[in-house]
Amino acid sequence: MQLDEGVTVSEGPTKDRIMPLRVRAARYRRLLHFVAERVLGNPNKAAIAVDNCLYGAAQHVTAFDCEGAFRSWLVRLLIEEALMILHGMTTLDASRV
Repeated sequence: MQLDEGVTVSEGPTKDRIMPLRVRAARYRRLLHFVAERVLGNPNKAAIAVDNCLYGAAQHVTAFDCEGAFRSWLVRLLIEEALMILHGMTTLDASRV
């Protein structure tokens, strides 16, 4: 049985949302890394951007709008993170993850 991403991520208490988020996010990790590497031009910075994006998604899972696509939401978060790295607005510290 295939679950709807919006329903899986947004249902239940916040603690119960983290595991479905990890499962869904793992599905898109390659795509996120591809996009981040295109924006940043550096595979190491791209890996940090992806990790920071997924960390931010876990922290703000309640902000996920069920009307939008989960993948698009993750890519939007990733691009914002990559642009912040590109413009020096965030540190390249992967220790949060």
